[in-house]
Amino acid sequence: MRQTTLTLAEAGAALDEVERRQAQLSAALAGVGLALERAEAELGERVLAGHEDAMRDVLELRTRADGLNAALAALEKRRAAALLDQKFATALDLRQQAAAKHVALAEIESATGTLLDKLSTLEGVRYTTSILSSQHQGAWFPRQGELREPDEFLGLWECYADPTNRSPIAVPKSRLLRVEIAELEGRAATIEAELGETRAEQARPEAAAPQPEPVGGSRWQTAPRREKDNEGFVPWPGGPAGGGCE
Repeated sequence: MRQTTLTLAEAGAALDEVERRQAQLSAALAGVGLALERAEAELGERVLAGHEDAMRDVLELRTRADGLNAALAALEKRRAAALLDQKFATALDLRQQAAAKHVALAEIESATGTLLDKLSTLEGVRYTTSILSSQHQGAWFPRQGELREPDEFLGLWECYADPTNRSPIAVPKSRLLRVEIAELEGRAATIEAELGETRAEQARPEAAAPQPEPVGGSRWQTAPRREKDNEGFVPWPGGPAGGGCE
C-alpha cells in the first residue's frame, strides 16, 4: 500500500496545487488550440500571399501544443500520486481520530465499571453496561394504571413511550463514542481497501497512466475534479421504544 508522511492538510494542499496548474495549462492549451486551428485554416492563403513565416507559425503553435500536452500528461501522473497520498493521509487521520476516542471510551468504562461493581454489590444483581443504554427519557407511560409519568423504578417492559416521543431512550457518552469509533474505522477500512485495489491494479503489466486528449482547442477536456468528502454522520438515534435487545 502506498504510504505518505504528509498530513491530511499537506496532502490536500499538494493536490490543490497540481489541479491549479492543470487548470492553468488547460486554459493555455485551449488558447493555443484555437490559434492553431486559425493558422491551419489560413495557411494556404498566407503561403499564396507570400508570407514566408506562415508555415513557421503553424509549426511553432504545434510545438507549443505538444509541450502543453506533455506537461498535462506529467501533471496527470502527479495528480494520481497526490490522490493516493491524500487517501492514505485521510485513512491515517481517521485511524488516529478513532484511537483517541478509544482512549476516551476506556477512561469512561474504567470509571463506570467501578460504579457498576458497587451497584451490583448493593443490589445483589450483576449489572453490565447494557443498563446505560436502557434509560428512558421524554414522555413515557406505565402499561398499567392511569396516563401519568411512570415511577422511576419501573423497567422498560413495564412502560411504553408516547408515539410523539422521537428520542425515547437516552444515549450515554460511551455509546456515542462506540458509534463514532465504528464510523471512523469503517471509513478508514473502505479507503484502505480502495488503496489496496489501486496498488494491485498498478502492479499489473498492462496498467498505464491515463493520457490527456490531444490538442484541439475546445475539444480539450480537463481532468475531472475530485469529490471532497465532508459529510458527517448521524450517531445512534436513541434505540428501541420498548423492551428487548437491539
